[in-house]
Amino acid sequence: MPFHHPVVLVYLLAVAAYVAFGVFVLAAALLLALRLGSRRAARRLAGGITGSFPFLFFFQGLSLPALMAIAAVAFFLGIWDGPTYGPNVIAGFAALGMMLAVFVAASITGVIVGWRVGARAASGMPVRDALRASPALKLLASSLARLPVLSEDVSPERGIVIGLGIIVLTAGGLAFAHMAYVEAYGSDEMDYRGEKIRLAKKYVDYDDYKNAPRNLASSEIPRIEKMMTEAPIGSNFASWSDFVRQASAIKFPGYGMGPGPKVVAAGREFIVEFIEIPQVSTGGYFPQVSKGRYFILEKMVDGTLRLVDDFVIQHPASSAFWAISSVRLVDNRLVYSDRQSKIVRETPIAP
Repeated sequence: MPFHHPVVLVYLLAVAAYVAFGVFVLAAALLLALRLGSRRAARRLAGGITGSFPFLFFFQGLSLPALMAIAAVAFFLGIWDGPTYGPNVIAGFAALGMMLAVFVAASITGVIVGWRVGARAASGMPVRDALRASPALKLLASSLARLPVLSEDVSPERGIVIGLGIIVLTAGGLAFAHMAYVEAYGSDEMDYRGEKIRLAKKYVDYDDYKNAPRNLASSEIPRIEKMMTEAPIGSNFASWSDFVRQASAIKFPGYGMGPGPKVVAAGREFIVEFIEIPQVSTGGYFPQVSKGRYFILEKMVDGTLRLVDDFVIQHPASSAFWAISSVRLVDNRLVYSDRQSKIVRETPIAP
């Protein structure tokens, strides 16, 4: 499926921008209300922006059946799972374009309808009359009245109630379809170093797996830790890319690998790299990480790298910080300290 978290992020940013616009309009209405002659305009302005929000989401919700229909046709035709070139790409973009057009049109309609209804109600018109004065809501009501299950005329206010019911049913259908899709196409296993690792549940999308706070079966954690801590790595590397290639083979999919603190060492150059080791989650939103495997490399004169330290350390369970915050070279000893400058490890190395 082509829908991922960036789509949700873009939508949330758009909603946040409209909320900011709404705050600005309400502030402008408040300033207008300070003048006696502009208070009517202030009421209409405040009522319009206030009314636009519920109808924006209402019409966006009403667009869900159309969006689902387009997505279902594209899915069953194999448009999004087929080759990523030629006609398939054109059809895929066409489907996405249609969905975007429907959603944007529904959003604009909702804002206009809500603004007019809110402005009329703020001017003193009864809410029922304000609803019945909306051409879009009357069109919605007349469209719903043609449904075979309805045997009588539908007023705009009743049409809103029916529309809410359609939105709830559609949202439930989406949830069920997602569950069925994950069950049919998802996997609860992952390959790691030639072995199958069980996941906490089935995932279809790698990003969903990676962003889940507890994505691994708890019973697999000890085996993963053993495999990661006992995985061999070379003692000398021809280049940085050579080291990264070997370290990446140890990193568990979906978990981190990155640079550690700089080593303070006069006349010598070191590189610190660590990989996250999954651990049994203690609950909450935080991911299953509380240990790390550290690699300390010394850069030699000829550009090669020498592994001078390789160890696993437990990170403080109640802290958001790593166990090691600084590393110093003192008399041919690597001295590791935490945030409180407490020494947590010392390793002698060759001069």
